[in-house]
Amino acid sequence: MQESCRPNHSIDVPTVSILIPCYNVAVTVNVSVASLLGQTLPEREIVAVDDSSTDTTGDHLAKWAGRNPRARVLSLPHRGLFRP
Repeated sequence: MQESCRPNHSIDVPTVSILIPCYNVAVTVNVSVASLLGQTLPEREIVAVDDSSTDTTGDHLAKWAGRNPRARVLSLPHRGLFRP
């Protein structure tokens, strides 16, 4: 590997981005996010994509994002997984 191609771990850029699609998962979202944040790879981010949940999923995700800089929330209008 050439020297210029080696990753620079001194910058604050995650090596891995983990996406979590979320829709009305308030019952399980805390366990999921806690598990992912508890993994050993330090250079990672968790991006929870909230599909306009109608329960308290968004509130739970906002709390995680407020407590941990590796957790982010992307809130989108409800579209579901498939659009014909």
